[in-house]
Amino acid sequence: MVRNGLIAVAVLFTQQAFAQDCQLTTKTSCESFINSKADSFPNVNFRDIREDVEQCNGNAQFEANCGTCVQKLYRFAGEQIKYGRGGSRAYGMGMTKPNNQYLAEQEDTTRYPAGMMKIPEELISIENESMTGTVTSAAYWEMFRTDFVSEKWQALEAKGWKRLVYYSRTVPNPPFSSMRRLLFFVPGDSYDRWIQFTLPDVTRNREANEQLVDFIAVQKKAVDGTRLAETQLHFRQYTRRYNAGILSQIDLRSGTGDKCYSCHPGGMRPLSPEVASVMSTDQLNVLDFFNETMKSYGKQGWAGGLNVEDHGPALGKDVGCTRCHGKGKERGPITWSFLNYAKIMGINSTLHKMTQDLSMPPDMTTVAFKESLRKLSHQNLPADEWEQMFKSITSSSNQYSRFEAGILEAHSRNLLSTAQKDSFIKHIKEMVSAGRKTYEVLDAGAAKEVRDWLKDDVSCGPAGN
Repeated sequence: MVRNGLIAVAVLFTQQAFAQDCQLTTKTSCESFINSKADSFPNVNFRDIREDVEQCNGNAQFEANCGTCVQKLYRFAGEQIKYGRGGSRAYGMGMTKPNNQYLAEQEDTTRYPAGMMKIPEELISIENESMTGTVTSAAYWEMFRTDFVSEKWQALEAKGWKRLVYYSRTVPNPPFSSMRRLLFFVPGDSYDRWIQFTLPDVTRNREANEQLVDFIAVQKKAVDGTRLAETQLHFRQYTRRYNAGILSQIDLRSGTGDKCYSCHPGGMRPLSPEVASVMSTDQLNVLDFFNETMKSYGKQGWAGGLNVEDHGPALGKDVGCTRCHGKGKERGPITWSFLNYAKIMGINSTLHKMTQDLSMPPDMTTVAFKESLRKLSHQNLPADEWEQMFKSITSSSNQYSRFEAGILEAHSRNLLSTAQKDSFIKHIKEMVSAGRKTYEVLDAGAAKEVRDWLKDDVSCGPAGN
């Protein structure tokens, strides 16, 4: 007990010493601190900001004059440490809590419905029963794509389960950089589960034993069965292990460094598959169902896992982004964390949306030509013919060139008129040019928008003054 008492005294003494070193004790010093850091943004040391504030904890003058007004800067600095270069691996998922704590709390059945974050046993049993003899990962996943017609799967479909195979336009998944996905939707009364397996890329490495499983639970009801006012999202990843080409184990990927917010700033993300990567009319219907279901969730929260407000203001006011992206808007805000982290990782999602995917800003002609490209999937081609067509369309590294290739393919198959073909290709070139200019304005003005936000309504001093 004496030893514990000495430790407590030592901790208290250390806190008091730090508090005595505090430089933020007056209204003027606090406001000067905030304004100087804001003026220097983004060329500031975020760790220094955190330390300067933390060493004032316990200082009565700091608490009276600065304790509240510095919190926006303090919290923003904390998020930039996580989302900047060399961020802590413990916070790899980019949440307010370390990965291990965030994932462990998901298992707390006093807070969340039991089983919400588990891969369903029915899916695992189908996997095990499908594996007879030495079946490679690639061959197994081909069965999912074309021949998944077992009675057990049909029974699950009758309960509302659905699956979709497609190619992502944006994110190459580790470890083999595949863009191919198998997405399961597993509905429930209290929660829905969206479980996505990375598949071998048939255009590059069809024999690869892909490993990643992305998992999102959309919680609709509390533990007591009452419906939540706002659906809540819960994230995690699993990884698959193989033994001699056979799937042998699925483990929780607790050490992931993938930032959930970097792909889901507005919550569930509508699917926009690669051109012609959805093979059939039936699968197009599933795609439409998936996007309508995601839209039906309405506004979504992070179940306390992340505070979007701490990542900065909604950017892009001068170029119209905030008409759709922002607090209370249809889509989540484009924040500094989202914009900057994407550039650091080499996957500039915002630039991609504006100059490659052509989904930002919304445009009715773009919607029309993307809709016309669905005709390629309505052909219900045999797998080998589809694969040849898909390889041809996706041979370019530029997404907008793939749109052009898809339009040319549709025209060659008499699915588009010559006038439609020419009009759409002309429109694509105009959208790419306009999108690049819009992004340059957004990117150039982003730091100033953050500086203004940090200094906005800065008024330190005793409460009520």
